[in-house]
Amino acid sequence: MHTILRLAAPAGFAGDHPGRPHGTVVAFGYDSPVTGTRRSANVYLPPGYTTTQR
Repeated sequence: MHTILRLAAPAGFAGDHPGRPHGTVVAFGYDSPVTGTRRSANVYLPPGYTTTQR
C-alpha cells in the first residue's frame, strides 16, 4: 500500500517577489548514449551565475 500526501505551497510561494534577484532557465540538448536519441533539458541558473567563476 502506498500513501501520497500532497501539500499546498505556502501563501505567496509562486507569486512575484519584486526586488528579489531572479535566475534564468536555459534549454539545451544533448546526445544520450542510453536512449540513442537527442534529449532536451532545462536548467535553472541562479542569479549572478557566470561560466567564468568556479
